[in-house]
Amino acid sequence: MTEEQQKEISNSVLAHQCVRELKGKFPKYSSAQIAKEIGMSQPTFNRIENGQTNPSLNSISKLLSAIGKSHKISAAIEIANPSLASTLKENLSHNLETPLIGGELAKYFTISEYRNILLLALTRSGTTKDEVQGEYGNAGIKNLEEMLKSTLLHETRGIIRANENKVTFDQDTLRDSLVDCIAKKYDAEKFGNNENWLSFQTESVNKSKAMSLIRSKLQRVYKEIKEEILYSPDYYGNDKVFVGMVADSLLKDSIISKEAN
Repeated sequence: MTEEQQKEISNSVLAHQCVRELKGKFPKYSSAQIAKEIGMSQPTFNRIENGQTNPSLNSISKLLSAIGKSHKISAAIEIANPSLASTLKENLSHNLETPLIGGELAKYFTISEYRNILLLALTRSGTTKDEVQGEYGNAGIKNLEEMLKSTLLHETRGIIRANENKVTFDQDTLRDSLVDCIAKKYDAEKFGNNENWLSFQTESVNKSKAMSLIRSKLQRVYKEIKEEILYSPDYYGNDKVFVGMVADSLLKDSIISKEAN
């Protein structure tokens, strides 16, 4: 057996152990119900449960989060794919040591109405009840009070912040968060007055050559934005903004025909 095959088995064993823990955590749930609860597709959950797949980094992160374990992305990479750890770490260098959060915070963050408030509370300046009230009304205040009681958030001299700082979540949750912000917060009427930016393009390329380069350029720019602007004391303020970068294929790999290839 090769070293790579041994690592794949180790990954599958770890994922299977996570599934067993989830079965104990939700004893009355079927596999389909657990998969829905943690935001994983049922086929993927079933394959992991039956030991029929080498789990992806995202699946490993989602399972660890679901059983309530917070961990750094670098640690998840070492678990999910040690043979590609150096490459993956390079690709995630902009966010490598940020904790991947599990447990109750991760669960609240998957629900849009709670996530909207958490996004405010997770900024350096935090949020206030007046801000939440003005943006989300009485329903927002109700959700805010619930999270304050659950100790996910804390209030100090009227400023409400999350008990965690600089956190991240699994890729599905991050995708949903970005899509939600674009759909609900991006104001097209402000375009051109230096307050926002949106760009989108499709093209046909050699994916195996182009995507790694596109990804590295996006990561470099994103890292610069975080370090030089978002985390800089020179630009600190009470205004809340979101920044997102994304690139992927327009077609699923299984859909590309032999003729197209």
